[in-house]
Amino acid sequence: MGDGDIDPNGDWLRSGGRALVATLRLANPDDPMWAWGADQHVRFWARRQLHETMVHRIDLELATGVTSSVKSAVALDAIDEFFANLKSDSDIAVRARPQISEREWLEFRTTDASTRWGVALSVEGYEFVDTVAEPDAVMAAEPAELLAAVLRRRPLERCEVRIEGDASLVDHWLGETAFQ
Repeated sequence: MGDGDIDPNGDWLRSGGRALVATLRLANPDDPMWAWGADQHVRFWARRQLHETMVHRIDLELATGVTSSVKSAVALDAIDEFFANLKSDSDIAVRARPQISEREWLEFRTTDASTRWGVALSVEGYEFVDTVAEPDAVMAAEPAELLAAVLRRRPLERCEVRIEGDASLVDHWLGETAFQ
């Protein structure tokens, strides 16, 4: 089907979505399957498609001036998936900034601090850590806002996030983790 054959009223898109959902429902989520991310099972694709569709819906809403709504659990899972898949993207090799010779510690967390992701950056690369005792920088927000910031769906200054500590470290991370 060529681009000119796509029905502008959305029937083509809806039928593709229905076919994808039907295929995923018939498959065993635990069956092994190639995926570009860390999880090499059918379930990777169900999760990936949920988040991919949600992010593009948010993009469309932003472009048309509609206020987005994302359930907190889905936003947190999308952030978790993004972080889990970073290591699988060979184009992303975040390191501590060249002028820093020791580890840099960064934390992402929800405003209520119920969910946290810690990152240790060194000259060799980065690793996710369970806790960061004294982070060099923290980015905190409600789940949907944290998702928008981490995935750079809006410029950081338009996201309702709070940055504590070294804001340039947050800028460094966000700049280095953009998917190519």
